[in-house]
Amino acid sequence: MSIRASVSAQQIVPEKPLPLAGYAGIERLSSGIHDPIFCSAIHLRSGGAGLVILSLDLLGLDPSCLNKIRKAVLKATATPANNLFVGTTQTHSAPATSRCLRWFGKPGACVEDQQYLDFIVEQAAAATSEATVTSRPASLAFIDLDKPGTGAILVREDPKGRIIAVLIVHEDIPDYLGPDNKELSSDFLAATRKQLSSKFGGQPVVCFFPAAQGTKKLLNYAKQQEKGSADEAGKALADLIIAKTRTLKKSDFTDDVKLLGELMTVPAIPRRHIPSVQEAEDNIIKAQKNREEKKLDELNEEELIDTNWSLSNATRTLGFSKASEEGLLSHLYEDYRAFEVQKITIGDVCILGMPCTMTKECAEAMTKHHSGQQLWLAECVNGDMEGGMLAVEGEKGDVCGLLSPIFTVGNGQPLLDTAKKILST
Repeated sequence: MSIRASVSAQQIVPEKPLPLAGYAGIERLSSGIHDPIFCSAIHLRSGGAGLVILSLDLLGLDPSCLNKIRKAVLKATATPANNLFVGTTQTHSAPATSRCLRWFGKPGACVEDQQYLDFIVEQAAAATSEATVTSRPASLAFIDLDKPGTGAILVREDPKGRIIAVLIVHEDIPDYLGPDNKELSSDFLAATRKQLSSKFGGQPVVCFFPAAQGTKKLLNYAKQQEKGSADEAGKALADLIIAKTRTLKKSDFTDDVKLLGELMTVPAIPRRHIPSVQEAEDNIIKAQKNREEKKLDELNEEELIDTNWSLSNATRTLGFSKASEEGLLSHLYEDYRAFEVQKITIGDVCILGMPCTMTKECAEAMTKHHSGQQLWLAECVNGDMEGGMLAVEGEKGDVCGLLSPIFTVGNGQPLLDTAKKILST
């Protein structure tokens, strides 16, 4: 069954300076544009089935904003929620678009700008609308990116043979510019887009989704991580994709591709008790003392993760304790009453979108319950659970912990079970 494709990229640069999201305790007001940030859309259609993939150069999205995007896209294009795959690139140099109450009370805690949120919704609808009305014959090729759960899809316009889009699921996070940067940026993705444009010609649309990052985040928690330049990281990713592309044969591009989108609601996860501010501060002191008493350099990876997990949980909770005293949690609980796991099937590739971050061990546990197709795992699709993180525990890797300031800590099993269930369908 022949496939048709179309793409669009709409800038989401705000009209005024706004607080940048990404670093707790650091005030950053945007002072200019390092490179434009985008809402990128890829529309694929085969027979009566169609998928829209939306990637926004933002750190995260609240469920309320996601639902507005879904409604706007449905109205503009009749694309139902199960066929709309929405995620953020997690760039740390874009305006705040989620509440991040885990940082509440800290210097630089981000406050959403409603006018900008409305603009995001408008541009998402515009990108999707443009993409869905200009479809053309196309073919796809699939490449792996050398790490489990990662890969890229090349979308080629036929018969011209020009690459018009690249969908990427990759393990890196766009935070190379660091907390000192105050300019709007997609971070390393700017260099990736430039390099791919130079190789493929035109302006291929890049939809980027981070793969499982939880392990890396926990291992580097509470310490300054040395990173290279954004430009070097972006070029390295593009060069990897280009090198893989050179190995493709003509027969590796196919226009006979099955498309399918599925959504599954996660059973209710019990809300946790939010301690008083004093209790939360005491818990941080205890976690810090526990960490200081251990020789971190002598800990193995699992022990270091456990130690940092406890400290991270304590510090995240303090923001919620402060927000609770201000009476700010009722609306949040309403927004976060339900989560969804999403799966999109594109030919022989299945992309699983989780509404949170996850450790590599958690990703590996999901992979064990999937056979046949390639499985790529994307973080923070359809939201981020206010910084929620999944991690498998136990010798058999059959218990799933949840690091969350909202829900009962350790109760991540409903999420893992839902992921396994949707992968089995």
